Amino acid sequence: MIFSLFFSIAAIWGIFSGTQAFLSDQGEPSVNQFMIGKLDTSVTEEFYPEDFEKEEEKIISKKACVTNNGIVDSYVRLSVTFSSSDWNAELLNLDTDDWIYDMKDDCYYYRKMLSPGESTTDLFDGIKIPKEKDTGSLTETESFQVYVSEESVQAVHGNRVFRDYKEAWNYYTEQRQGDISEEK
Repeated sequence: MIFSLFFSIAAIWGIFSGTQAFLSDQGEPSVNQFMIGKLDTSVTEEFYPEDFEKEEEKIISKKACVTNNGIVDSYVRLSVTFSSSDWNAELLNLDTDDWIYDMKDDCYYYRKMLSPGESTTDLFDGIKIPKEKDTGSLTETESFQVYVSEESVQAVHGNRVFRDYKEAWNYYTEQRQGDISEEK
């Protein structure tokens, strides 16, 4: 009995002193350093409104490229749309070496990673509108608009460095799809 009482008191004292030692441990404060990435890209457009007319078509001089203004490497894509398909317009001199078109999402992807301060090559350098355009529902007073929009994603996600533009865009679009389905 005395032995059991002595053993119980020793066990309680051991637990209490061990817990007290654990809770009173003081070390040097740790500093966790990290850098927040800044993804900032913009479209640069050159537009020369002096139209060049041939007998069969009108050619408008226009260029579009993307600049990485941020502090992280990125992959970019461009979407180019016209105010109306009735104009039968087409992009001239597409750069198919550095850009690739994806019919599924109607975007042009820049194949190379874009480092901070760098710009892509121009996707195109003009727009051709046939002289005998199908005006359909357009009137003579309607103007023709070209809309160029860009999107970008980081070339790195945590410790994961994407090998190319496809892997990066697939990763981020799948992540976004997950976010959208969770919102429903």
